[in-house]
Amino acid sequence: MRLAVAAIWGATLAFFALAFALQDRASWPEDAARVIGGDVALFAASQALGGAVAGFLLAGLFGRGGPFGWLLSILGAVLALLLGALAGGAVFGLRELVAGGQDLVLGLIRVGMGPLGIIFASAQAPLLAVALVLATALAHLAARRLRTPRA
Repeated sequence: MRLAVAAIWGATLAFFALAFALQDRASWPEDAARVIGGDVALFAASQALGGAVAGFLLAGLFGRGGPFGWLLSILGAVLALLLGALAGGAVFGLRELVAGGQDLVLGLIRVGMGPLGIIFASAQAPLLAVALVLATALAHLAARRLRTPRA
């Protein structure tokens, strides 16, 4: 069950990262796509990793029965989204921090901005909110199906 929820939230955060990073692609210069493409892929991969870790850790909130179970899933979705974005931002900023290319304060600010990127992406593209609702329902139903009954 934990792996299924982790996979769902990893894919969801990667999707959100790509949506946020590529929303202004039309305004990029022609040669920017080649240079920025690697950073976008790294950003999506780091967000996927953060989402998978958050989903794995919060999998217990998904799949419970009744209306209270759905409320727990909504809480789990919000937490997985925010914590996954924080962890993904940390992973993304780790490369420059280790290389000595940025100071610690700037790195922490960048990590803290991770969840804001998701909020901004959702504000500019309301269909991302629909994707979040679908991911929450999918995680809840998958966890419910895979949850082992207690004896």
